[in-house]
Amino acid sequence: MNKFLIFILVGILITLSITIYFTSQYQEAISQDKTAFFVSILSSMWQDITFFLLVGATAILAQFYQHKGEILRKRVHNLFSNDEVSYSTIAYVENQIRDLSIYCSDAASILEVLEYSKSKKAYRVSFHNKYYLCNMFGDVPYESVIMANVAPDLIRDDIEVLGEISSISLTSEKGEKKDFLNGDHVIPSTGFSQPITVSLDKKGRAIYEMKWWSWVDQHGNSGFSMKRLAEKYQVSIENKSSLQVGFTTNENEPPEYIKFGEKRIISNRQDVPPNERTEFWWFPPKGLEEDIARREYELHPILSSHRQGEKPIDPI
Repeated sequence: MNKFLIFILVGILITLSITIYFTSQYQEAISQDKTAFFVSILSSMWQDITFFLLVGATAILAQFYQHKGEILRKRVHNLFSNDEVSYSTIAYVENQIRDLSIYCSDAASILEVLEYSKSKKAYRVSFHNKYYLCNMFGDVPYESVIMANVAPDLIRDDIEVLGEISSISLTSEKGEKKDFLNGDHVIPSTGFSQPITVSLDKKGRAIYEMKWWSWVDQHGNSGFSMKRLAEKYQVSIENKSSLQVGFTTNENEPPEYIKFGEKRIISNRQDVPPNERTEFWWFPPKGLEEDIARREYELHPILSSHRQGEKPIDPI
């Protein structure tokens, strides 16, 4: 765009130079009828300046719309250097690349154990997922619809409310927060799912957050995954209940216990690919252990695209 601004400035300078030149050449005419001369000169100069401004503005607008609509497609075309590829195929690849352009510079899943129910043999846990989204393109804005999915950690007929989701939000770099929920929503056994629109400027950043609580089986499994690559990802648990909470990052090893008021980082990973689960396993509170076999589990259908991949690294 800078070259068009230079074009306008050069045109204006040329116009002024011509004006000054003719003014010096016709001093006698100026002395005889100064008013008429200057009116003519100023009128001519203004017409020339207006011409350069209109041409330049048109060129700038054309460049702007090309930036928004065609620049990525041209890059894709140049990347493959094959004129035989159809327009629809190039457009498809463009959309795939556009989706991949957003990533998490940092992400965290923050868990708080609120209470333990002996009758339900389950923990009630609050979850707070926080993603620092970045658009890696420096000259192409990002906008896409993504699905916010939450699966219940425990499904039992004797538990009336399995969990509730209280917040889904996106906060811009300017601190402008957009909420996608109005009030709390009960998480049904089929899971909660809602489409949301994420928009980022060129080189833009935003914070995407989800908050909910759910009952978790004391012999159950919990796991998290990102929809985009995460450069850093951390999972932590804080115990706000009156009992010592049991967990392990390896289901074949004995549990560790978290005391009241204690916070533990249970996973700290880097370069986590999309849809790959970071998992851990719950155990009954200390003193209430049961000598029973751990239940086999399957991913909730709403999480069918997620992979049970790498296990979390050892706690730090």
